[in-house]
Amino acid sequence: MDIMVEWLASVETLARDLYADAAARFGDDETFRAFLIKLSDDEEYHRTVMERASRVLGNGGAGIRAEIALDEEVKYRVREPLDEARRMLQEGAITRDGMMERIIAAEYSEWNTIFLYVVDSIRDGGREFQYAASRLERHKLEIARLCDMQVSCAAGLAKITTLPSLWKHHILVVDDNAAMLRFLSALLSRTGVVDTAPDGKAALGMTRDNYYDLIVSDIDMPVMDGISFFTEAEKLDAGIARRFLFFTGAPGDAHGEFIRARALRCLEKPASISSIYEAVREILE
Repeated sequence: MDIMVEWLASVETLARDLYADAAARFGDDETFRAFLIKLSDDEEYHRTVMERASRVLGNGGAGIRAEIALDEEVKYRVREPLDEARRMLQEGAITRDGMMERIIAAEYSEWNTIFLYVVDSIRDGGREFQYAASRLERHKLEIARLCDMQVSCAAGLAKITTLPSLWKHHILVVDDNAAMLRFLSALLSRTGVVDTAPDGKAALGMTRDNYYDLIVSDIDMPVMDGISFFTEAEKLDAGIARRFLFFTGAPGDAHGEFIRARALRCLEKPASISSIYEAVREILE
């Protein structure tokens, strides 16, 4: 497994540097330049995940055995579009469409599936690896979105959309009303995998162990209210505010001020199903 992880890290480094150099090459195209910079940042993140995976494997995870083996043909298929793009970039012979073709070829290779295999194998290493899978899925979707904007990229979009999903949205619903928990769980199960908790304390324990793309929480609950839950959860994950939605009755003055001061999303009960879907969509997208 450690050999596979080391090889993946080297590929992520290659892709990171290629996309950074391509961003400079296409500096006059601001949209494409920003897209390439984002891809380069993603590859750097993927590389750090592989470094972390290597440490997990070497620190109590050495018993994890890889049940697949890399061969030279697979290595070639993964690296070939990146190496070709590098060569063409150095020669000044690559166009925007040509760059997109090679990005898609790399994504459509075994690159993503091998990366996910490693992450899945060490998922017990913590929520960090769940986040890695989530971010890898977003990486793929961002490429698909740019393809969708280009007529010349229709074939590439078709390829990307046939790739298996690497991650389903994970959602946590927190409410002391059992009927509301069942309703939201059923409603949001069309969007992703839904966990539920009856109060903030139980929810906090779940957020320590799991990464959630979306948390929907009531405020007035026994044991630990929603505001206290959010405050403690933010200590564990500084970026959780972007993924948090309060779904509650009209908040009191103190709670309302807390929500406004932090620019948090809040949907008041009763709310239409369409407004719930809209609030969820805004966060997940």
